[in-house]
Amino acid sequence: GKGTPAMLYCHGGGFFLPIQPMMMQLAARYTLELKMKVFLPEYRFLPEHPAPVPLWDCQDAWCFLEIHARSLRIDPDRILLYGESAGGTLAAGIALWAREQKKCSARAGSDVMLVYPALDNRCGRYPSARTYSEAAWPLKNNLAMWREYLKAVSADEEFLVPMRTADVGGLPKTYIEPQEMDILHDEAATYARRL
Repeated sequence: GKGTPAMLYCHGGGFFLPIQPMMMQLAARYTLELKMKVFLPEYRFLPEHPAPVPLWDCQDAWCFLEIHARSLRIDPDRILLYGESAGGTLAAGIALWAREQKKCSARAGSDVMLVYPALDNRCGRYPSARTYSEAAWPLKNNLAMWREYLKAVSADEEFLVPMRTADVGGLPKTYIEPQEMDILHDEAATYARRL
């Protein structure tokens, strides 16, 4: 056969946190329950490494999985691109970037899953950002995250802020799971409507 399904898991943490134990536990659970190989790239993070470095690291991991699928015993047509929170920024960015590439691409069989993703640095314009501004991840933290993440580049640079990409057509099937009481809710729903 072609190998087992796999997941590239782009972890959250506001671009500031390394991989946490709970993320490892979640990756292990996906592995056991879904019978898939989970790859959790340890991308470089803030404050030393603003954009585009974290995205580049995850893009490299994506290409590595595609190029070495046979030796890793994974099916290159069944690699789930998964991201949560800031990891959702990265996963959505990889999907947009991969669509434009010739060597490594999000294949027709590779789906995308975004869980409470951060997709727009203009987050204050969404009603949920004001309604839930003091939620578990407050608006002031989100604004600070984007400010630090984008300090070395333009927010309009391709693939860094998924919502700012003009054309979101031609992407793989994408599942988006916003949280109900969350500043990121409305931007996730807006991105889903655009897709």
